[in-house]
Amino acid sequence: MMVASLSALLFTEVRSAAALESWGWRVPFLIALPLGLIGLYMRLRLDETPEFAQVAASGEHERAPLRATLRHDWRSILRIAALVCSPTMCTYVLLVYGPTFLTTELKVPAAQAKLAGFAAMVVMMVLTVVFARLCDRAGRKPFLIAGAIWVLVTAPLGFLLLHRLSFGFLVPGLPLVVIGEALMLAPQPAIFAGLFPTARRYSGVGIGYNIGVVLLGGAGPLVATAIVQATQSTYAPAGYLACGALISLIAAICTPETLRRDRTSTAS
Repeated sequence: MMVASLSALLFTEVRSAAALESWGWRVPFLIALPLGLIGLYMRLRLDETPEFAQVAASGEHERAPLRATLRHDWRSILRIAALVCSPTMCTYVLLVYGPTFLTTELKVPAAQAKLAGFAAMVVMMVLTVVFARLCDRAGRKPFLIAGAIWVLVTAPLGFLLLHRLSFGFLVPGLPLVVIGEALMLAPQPAIFAGLFPTARRYSGVGIGYNIGVVLLGGAGPLVATAIVQATQSTYAPAGYLACGALISLIAAICTPETLRRDRTSTAS
């Protein structure tokens, strides 16, 4: 996403609008091709987790993992979908749709809008790593709760900064909210894995995550555009983000802490 954002920023600055519409829009896709191949290589080289390798070796894997997961773990599937809601909304509304919103609705220059989006991605990338290291020591559930509360509180503040239409307020407007997204993203992989037994983990996490992305978060740009048109208010997306944060907050409160369980299994 950062490479895509930076590519859009650079090509907007160095090429004319006519050149971009004619052929320039193809260049970022060509840049993405080797990145995709690198990602495929990395994925193929990854080893399975020790827990899964042990289950596979013992022959204790599920014959129909999808059916078993839907039957036994549907609560965890719904919990994951709700936990994914807020960070996915933040990604699609702020990082994907955000620069377009700034240029079309607030009439911000395209370069400034793309730079604000890129700055938000950098903040999220760095803080997610930092928070992930911290939550493996202090516990994961508090980070989920803190992140949802952060988005709930800062979404209106972030959009207030964006509406100041000053570059000095514009750049921190998006990163302010995505701090909460980083707080939620950091513990999610460990939390999600801990909600399912090893034999059904892949199916459970895959179903829950994709339900949350497709139904709750992925429609973010479409919903944000619709509510702006319906309400005639460019502050409306902040309310949409706050609703998503509330859903994830309720799910986070109902989610068990998995850090102690991991430490116990490691010790044993």
